[in-house]
Amino acid sequence: MTISSNVRLRTRVVSLGLLATAPALIVILYTQSLERERARERTEAGIRQVTQLAASQQATLFDGVERLLLTLVKLPEIQSTDPARCKALLPGVLRDHPGYINIWVNKHDKPFCAAIDIDPKARAGNPQRGWYKRAIATRTTAVGDFQISPTNGKPDLNLAHPIVNGAGQVEGVVAAAIGLDPLNDIAAQAQLPAGTTLALIDRHRRILARYPDGARWIGEVLPESSTSLLIATAPVRGTVDTGLQIAMEVESGAAMAQANTLLRQQAVLLAVLLIATILVSLVGGERFVRRPISELTGVTERLAAGDLSARASVHGSAPGVDDLAGAINTMATEMETRARAESRAQAELRASEERLRHAQKLETVGQLAAGVAHNFNNLLTVIAGFTELLMDRHKDAADRSDLEEIRKAAQRGALLTRQLLAFSRRQDAAPAKLDLNQTVIELRDMLARVVREDITLDISPAHAPAWALIDPHEVEQVVLNLVLNARDAMPAGGSIRIDIAHVMLHVGMPAAQPPPATGWYVRLSVTDTGMGIDADIVTHLFEPFFTTKDAGKGTGMGLASVDGIVRHSRGAITVDTEPGKGSTFSIYFPAVPADFVVSADDAPAVTPPPSTTSTILLVEDEDPLRAVVARMLGQAGYRVLDARTPSEACELFEQHNGDIALLLTDVVMPEMNGPALAQRLVALRPELRVLFVSGYTGELPVLEGHGTKTKFLAKPFTSTALLAAVSELIEAQVPVRSVRL
Repeated sequence: MTISSNVRLRTRVVSLGLLATAPALIVILYTQSLERERARERTEAGIRQVTQLAASQQATLFDGVERLLLTLVKLPEIQSTDPARCKALLPGVLRDHPGYINIWVNKHDKPFCAAIDIDPKARAGNPQRGWYKRAIATRTTAVGDFQISPTNGKPDLNLAHPIVNGAGQVEGVVAAAIGLDPLNDIAAQAQLPAGTTLALIDRHRRILARYPDGARWIGEVLPESSTSLLIATAPVRGTVDTGLQIAMEVESGAAMAQANTLLRQQAVLLAVLLIATILVSLVGGERFVRRPISELTGVTERLAAGDLSARASVHGSAPGVDDLAGAINTMATEMETRARAESRAQAELRASEERLRHAQKLETVGQLAAGVAHNFNNLLTVIAGFTELLMDRHKDAADRSDLEEIRKAAQRGALLTRQLLAFSRRQDAAPAKLDLNQTVIELRDMLARVVREDITLDISPAHAPAWALIDPHEVEQVVLNLVLNARDAMPAGGSIRIDIAHVMLHVGMPAAQPPPATGWYVRLSVTDTGMGIDADIVTHLFEPFFTTKDAGKGTGMGLASVDGIVRHSRGAITVDTEPGKGSTFSIYFPAVPADFVVSADDAPAVTPPPSTTSTILLVEDEDPLRAVVARMLGQAGYRVLDARTPSEACELFEQHNGDIALLLTDVVMPEMNGPALAQRLVALRPELRVLFVSGYTGELPVLEGHGTKTKFLAKPFTSTALLAAVSELIEAQVPVRSVRL
């Protein structure tokens, strides 16, 4: 073969090799184009998701501030007209919330009190600010804009909630100024890749928090974004519509960095492939070029179709092809990792939505429970009242024991309604001095019914009386929840031991809920021989809605309610557990001395007979309840004028104005509530005494007027309690008190 023929042959071989590589080149370029487009779409989806997640985290912080404001506006110190009471409360609240700069109250558009006093001129302009007006107008929590705090000169943000008085009028706001550091901390937790910024902005696009370089950008106006950026925004909206937004920007170059790197790698590999094609020619083309490229093409197509488990297994191929396969595998692994991360984020979002729905269900159940308890109290009052009347007429009859059982059943029903009202937060806890030894022993029968037959229950009381100040029903709830958890931890049976002892605790001791003060405590420990708890679960035990039980078998609120009761009682909690060796939950309540005396304001009094035949105006819309109360009063020697509605009561009052000594009225009635009726009649006759009765507290505002003698009696009540309250108002000339329910 001549030199010219060799040249031509080599030229043709090289041409055929180059032609053979053309399909692979086209496939790779097409795949890269698709991959770049998908990379952009994934980046856009990712920043939307991160933006929404960051907005949700920021909303959680503002929801917490709202819950604090909602709690504060209901406190007597805030509702009071005495700024000194309010001033005494707010510094302690501020200390308990270190992320807050100041907490203050305005009433009638003027400063009322503050946790930290500042120049009144600095607060004089607040009523003219948009957030202040929104809180007054909407009667909801309003969020302000970026400002420099007059308290410490640092950037802050104001949140305000209206104060509604008993007449339903807005008389002011309670507001909290929060620093921007917690907002920046939340933004910094996003762990964003290079080239990405995350910012929290207000209505005027001023930056409240930013990552990275948060401190340098605080208070600056967010510049308009260029076309080279990928942008996503999400409103920060939980239970509070803050008006704020999360804005996230990703530089286009950063978003496409991986795709660009892959493109460069593929370009290098293609060059190597062309050189190898020229050198190997027809001999190595089939084995070392076409087949590997075909396999790699198949992998990329599977990845493009959504099969993220596809991986290249090319070995011993032409130089550069193995590297190309490794790059594709790396790309596939990264895609799979991102897909899993997106799946986890979606799962967390669904879990958050489920917890929200569950909390809304609990609130609905609480409202229903309050309504049921209120109506049930009316029925119990009728049952107990007529039973007492029958017992008075059958003191020596054979059926007196049956009547006594009816009375006891009514008392148990009253305890049930108290629990319902406590669950619905319509009734405060009633702390009492208890010997936990005796209290827990009395619960033995109830606990024996809730544990299974293959579980033994042992109660070991303290050697001396274990006195503590706590609501007995809350003690029952704590013990029952801990015993139920212990039972569920022993599916194959075992033993539960309840120990009571006196211990000394110190502030700062390691505990799930450390003690707030050093001193003597009464320890109530529940120990089981069950499966124990893993260390990573222990840290979440007292979180609301956290449960390790199967769906539908646990609400995750048992230990959360225990934690809430212990916090309210200023106690402590410790957990001692190890997988396979059982668990011990120890609850510590502050001990009280044996000679500690609980206020006896509510103790039943001996009812003296009326010195004169006094006239009582009885107003109650429930016919049976009105009848039994009238009978009780009539048998005690009082003259009773009964009315079904407030309008009837007003007519009777006009007819017998000079004779009526006491108004006995229900709180919730059609036409007009009890306080409004009392206010109208007291205005006509200031010396009129008023006795309010109601199924639950929380529904009566303060009765205006400084000369009115008033009392409140909770349903269900006995004739003894009723007559004692009436006698105290009419006969004993009790000191004046305002009634708040």
